[in-house]
Amino acid sequence: MTTEHPWPDRIGTGAFGGGRLSVPMVRVEPVAIAEVSADAALTAGVFRRPLGFVRMRPDLGPEDVPAI
Repeated sequence: MTTEHPWPDRIGTGAFGGGRLSVPMVRVEPVAIAEVSADAALTAGVFRRPLGFVRMRPDLGPEDVPAI
């Protein structure tokens, strides 16, 4: 795992990542790949809908997913 990461050190605890409180983000080594559906629409800088689980992807490994 690289030391540089685009996400902040703390993330919001409110609905869909917003809110005034925050908790530390903990990075982990990826071992499984899941497909999710994501909403790109924001309201006041917060995603309008949470991520939705679609399915596990046993045909893919962490090395198959491009880094952001």
